[in-house]
Amino acid sequence: MKTPTKSMLCAGLVIAAGLGISSCKKDLPIKSNDKVFKVALFKQGLQEQLAGARGYQFIINQDGRWVDSAVYGIGGFDRAGNTFPAMVESEVNIASVTKTFTAVAALKLLAQNGLTIEDQIADWLPEKWSKNSAITTLKFRELLTHSSGIYEGGTSWSSLKNVVGGPLDGPKIDTYANANLALFRAMIPKLADKNTFSIKENELSADAFDQWMQDEYVKRMNSLVFNPAGTSAVCVPDPKKTTNMLMNEAPESLAGYTEGDWTPFSGGGGFFMSTVQMARMMAYLVHSDAVIDDATRAIMDTQRPGKYRIGWNRIFAVTGGTALAHGGGLTRPANGMDVSLQTMIVKLPNKVELALSINSMPKGVPRPINTIVQTAYNNAWVTE
Repeated sequence: MKTPTKSMLCAGLVIAAGLGISSCKKDLPIKSNDKVFKVALFKQGLQEQLAGARGYQFIINQDGRWVDSAVYGIGGFDRAGNTFPAMVESEVNIASVTKTFTAVAALKLLAQNGLTIEDQIADWLPEKWSKNSAITTLKFRELLTHSSGIYEGGTSWSSLKNVVGGPLDGPKIDTYANANLALFRAMIPKLADKNTFSIKENELSADAFDQWMQDEYVKRMNSLVFNPAGTSAVCVPDPKKTTNMLMNEAPESLAGYTEGDWTPFSGGGGFFMSTVQMARMMAYLVHSDAVIDDATRAIMDTQRPGKYRIGWNRIFAVTGGTALAHGGGLTRPANGMDVSLQTMIVKLPNKVELALSINSMPKGVPRPINTIVQTAYNNAWVTE
C-alpha cells in the first residue's frame, strides 16, 4: 500500500504557502551499477537545451518529492502591457496533457461499473445522438490508445456528434487524434451516473444538455482525479490567478495570446493548471493510492501492440528503463505571427518525474521534448 500524503511531502522547505507541496533541496542518491543520478545535472541539461524560449518552468520530483525546479524568462503581459516573469505557480492551458487525466477518470469509472477497457462504448454514448455501428462497436481501449480509426482533431460538440454519426475516418492504426479522448467528455458523466444522465438528456434541450455534459465532465474530473490529490482545476482561466500566455520566440517583436474558455472543447485538452499542480499530480499518480491503485497504474503502463499506452503518448528509452510521458502543444496567430506553448509530464525510471511548461516554440515548430528530456536524464548519471 502506497502512502497517500507522506510520499508527496517532505520535511524540507515549503516553496510557497498554500501550494501543499514541499521541496527537499538535495540529491537523493539513486545508483545504477557504478553510476549515480544527479538531480542538479538533470536540471542543468534541461536548462541548456531550453535556451531560446521566451519562458519556461519545470519541476523535478524524486521519490514523490519536489527536489528541484527552474523558471526562466517571460510568462506574459499584465493588463497594463507590462511583462511578468515565468513562475511555477502560474496557470497554463496544459493542452493535451489533459488526456492523461481524462484517461485516469475513465479507467476509474470503468472499474466502478464492472467494465474493462475491452468493453464496447455503445451504451455510454448519449442516447439521442445519431450513431454509426462502426463507432458504437469500438472498445474503450481503442479510444484510449488512439487506435480507433477516428482521426478527427476537432473537439467541439458538433465535431464529436459528426464523428459518432459517421463511419470511421480510416483503418484502425495508431493515429493520434484529439476526438478519441474528447468523446469522454460525453461518456464520463454517463459512466459516473447513468440515471441522472438519462434524466438530463430527456428534459434538457440539445444545447442545454451539451452544457450540462461539459460542466459535469469538469465536476467529475475534479472529484475523481484532482481532488484526491489535494488540488482542483477548471477549463477556463481564473482572472484572480496569473496565467501564462502562448508567446513567440526572439528575435521577433514580443507577442502573446491567452487561451479562453475551453470547457466546450475539453476532454482531449483544456485544463488550466500550474506546473506545481502538474508535478503534484505526477507524484500522486506514481507514488500514491489516493488517485489510482496499482492495478489501474499497471493498466496504464502496460505495453500493447501499437505506439501508445493508456494515458501516455510518448514512450522512449532512457538510462535504467523506459520513460512514459504525455505532451501537449498549442499554436495561435497573434500580431501576424505564430505564438505557441508546449507542456509535458514525464514518468521516468528510478522514481523520477518531470512537469514542464514552455510558452513558446521556434517559429511555431515544437521542440523535440522527448529528446531533450532523454538527453538530460541520461547525462545526469555520473560515476563517482
